[in-house]
Amino acid sequence: MTHDIFISYSSKDKPIADGICANLEAAGIRCWIAPRDIAAGEDWPTAITTAISNSKVMVLVFSASSNSSSDVSREIILAANENLTIIPFKIEDVKPEPGKQYYLARTHWLEAMNPPTREQIQVLVDRVRALVPAVGAEGFVQSAFIPVPSSMPPFTAQKRPSRWRYLWLAIILVLVALGFTFWPKNQGMPASPTETPTLGATDTLIPTSTYIATATQTESLVPKTTPTTGTVTGFVRWGEQPYAGVSILLCSDQVWDGKCDGLQYTVVSDSQGAFSINKVEPGKYTLVSNTPEDLGLNFENYGQEIQVFAGGTLNLDPIEQCKFTLTVYTPVVQNGRVTLHWSSYPSDEYSWYVGDVYGSDNSEQGSHIHNRTITTRRSFASGTYVYSVSADSYDGVGPICGIGWFTIP
Repeated sequence: MTHDIFISYSSKDKPIADGICANLEAAGIRCWIAPRDIAAGEDWPTAITTAISNSKVMVLVFSASSNSSSDVSREIILAANENLTIIPFKIEDVKPEPGKQYYLARTHWLEAMNPPTREQIQVLVDRVRALVPAVGAEGFVQSAFIPVPSSMPPFTAQKRPSRWRYLWLAIILVLVALGFTFWPKNQGMPASPTETPTLGATDTLIPTSTYIATATQTESLVPKTTPTTGTVTGFVRWGEQPYAGVSILLCSDQVWDGKCDGLQYTVVSDSQGAFSINKVEPGKYTLVSNTPEDLGLNFENYGQEIQVFAGGTLNLDPIEQCKFTLTVYTPVVQNGRVTLHWSSYPSDEYSWYVGDVYGSDNSEQGSHIHNRTITTRRSFASGTYVYSVSADSYDGVGPICGIGWFTIP
């Protein structure tokens, strides 16, 4: 379906974005919103770029979450490059960060805070309607919301009554005129006014009650069920590349060493880096993502908290992952101090970590390192520890990492 409006938002504001989309489409204004309008297996960046280029107006749900979202920034830049009219719908009192402030400096903002009301959303609908004319009843596909059952009787003549109505009216009026002209001559008596056909028969061609019965019957055939579970969707990437084979774990309780103590759901990202977890019981969850190379450990996305609602779809911000392909040689331990040495990679800076998997005080780390060898300042007692090294990438890909375990006797 073609569209005129692109709705840009952070996944944390999805309920409000869905409400805006529903109100705009109820007014006959066609919208594009992710993830609804992204086909299964379709490349997300390509789909979003194409949708923006085919739009006339961008509605930006502006909040603290969208203000800090890099994906929203990219969408704003694309919209500006395509000369779209951008309408920021401000739901939180947040000052735009410098990058967004540059593109939104000359834009008229719509204030809708604490939280957006029906009147404020209607103001947005009226503003968009002034820029993009609404589609008529025959142009806007309402059957996507209330499908008409195939068993219902056809109403072809009643759906377009005006042409036949006036045709029959014209015929009847002609017959009435002929009756006045010829009837007295043939019968030898004046035509009785009581024999003049009334318009009551014409009116019954389009009974008002037929339309009322049709609407009532349609509504009664649509089951109204209350959803009891939710859906969590997302996208995993390495730099700008999709990351396939990443394990996503949702846990309703504590996660220790990759094991969940409560209700859990697991899924693996597909070839496009996308994943979807359906039929999730409502509640709070801890999200842990593990790549096939990281030995069951995770540092960047360990412990992300999310909230799942019944009947809702939570679209997470893209999960950034590290490729654990950097070679780190076996740590050398002398007097409790640990020395790490790793292979060369085209990078000017490295970051490293030595300690336990929970990142407690019993650890040491560093960043902005320019050489490939480090020795810890502190001494570690006997035990099992984990190390990690990451190299920043300058080739448009993501960070390169190395990880492993070692034991101090």
